Amino acid sequence: MNIQLKQGVLEMCILAFLEKQENTGYIIEKSMTNQFKIPEGSIYPLLRRMVQDNYIESYYIEEDNAKKKYFKINQHGITELNKLVNQWQSLVGRVGDFTKEASINE
Repeated sequence: MNIQLKQGVLEMCILAFLEKQENTGYIIEKSMTNQFKIPEGSIYPLLRRMVQDNYIESYYIEEDNAKKKYFKINQHGITELNKLVNQWQSLVGRVGDFTKEASINE
C-alpha cells in the first residue's frame, strides 16, 4: 500500500480508536501494529503530528509509580474523522464501481 495512503488510513483509524476511548501511545501503537503490520515506533511520529495539527490532545497520568502519556480526540479531531470517513467511503465505493465495470468489459 502506498505510504501516503497508509498514513491517511492510520490517521483515520487512530482518530476512530480515540473516539471510543482515550488511551496511551503504547496501547494505540500495539493495536495499530497488530492490525496493519507496521513497524513498531512508526505510530509515535504520527501521534506527535496529530497533536500539532490539533486533532488530538495529550496529557499525563501517574500510574504504577510512572507517568503515562494519554491521548484523546478533541472536537477538531472528530470533525477531521468524519471528513476522513466520508472520503474513505467515497473512495471505496468508486474503486468498487470501477473494478466491477472493468470486469464486465473483459
